[in-house]
Amino acid sequence: MQSPEYNDLYDYADYCVRDGRHEEALALYEKLLEISPGNDSLLFSIAWVYRDMGDTDKALEWLERLLERELARNVFTGFAYDELVKTYREMGEYGKLVQLCERAAEVYPDETALLATLGDACLRSGRHERAFQVFSTLVEMEADMPLYHLNRGVAAVGLGRYQTAEQSCAEAVRLEPGDGPMVYDRLAAAYEEAECWDRAETSRRRSIDVDRDNPLYRCSLGDLYLRQGKIEDARNVYDEACGIDPSSRGAFRNRLANMMIREGLVREAIDEFEKAVSADPHNPFYYLSLIVCCEQVGDKDRAARFRDRGRLEGVLPG
Repeated sequence: MQSPEYNDLYDYADYCVRDGRHEEALALYEKLLEISPGNDSLLFSIAWVYRDMGDTDKALEWLERLLERELARNVFTGFAYDELVKTYREMGEYGKLVQLCERAAEVYPDETALLATLGDACLRSGRHERAFQVFSTLVEMEADMPLYHLNRGVAAVGLGRYQTAEQSCAEAVRLEPGDGPMVYDRLAAAYEEAECWDRAETSRRRSIDVDRDNPLYRCSLGDLYLRQGKIEDARNVYDEACGIDPSSRGAFRNRLANMMIREGLVREAIDEFEKAVSADPHNPFYYLSLIVCCEQVGDKDRAARFRDRGRLEGVLPG
């Protein structure tokens, strides 16, 4: 049990953090750590102060110190681990994320949550072989978890093992039929990444078949068509999406236009931005995107016309 003076000092350090006096708070926390070196919460507090200060490297350094303590215990608490996982994901540091997860999974090999995080990290970093191994292990440990089968299937696509991928995803759907649209959507995305266009289209259409009232699956199919240069097919399925949810026509046309820009189809995008403006004439971003595209292709008259229209609608400055 700590003395009243220690507790008062701790409370004052916390107050300094809330008051934005970070340097003073750090000095107090480090003094408290000298008095009570086994207090894990102090290491966590110091890490958070450095994070508030924008010093991510120092924050990670202190979280790593706390992680070493966590990994040395029989029971895994995971406070530093969870924060490190979150931080590495935010930073896109998937190599470091995999290393972190491998360390934790090695110490606690029976913790399915740690293995699942490791498998996800491997998928994110393109380590498909290792991801397949991890999720195969998880399927053996908990065969009734549809997400493990799905992720095993996604990893199999990255290895070119398409039949295994289909079987794994079929099992995921069998275990949880309501997840079918999501499963086929994830599988389609994996096929797209592998540039297996026919398989991707088949999976996209499966999502549509099992959830015909969700327009976003049609938008995703349209995006797939655009990547293959099938412009009219893309427009047709986007038309279907607009028919399902007319209130989102502007958003869907805007999405299609931006996808066209990504594919270098600026002139085609202009037509879709026009449709977005017609669907929602009070959204300034549709006007601005349309004007930029018109200027990009040298159509200054059209750009001026929509600039004037935006001003008349009161959504663009005069």
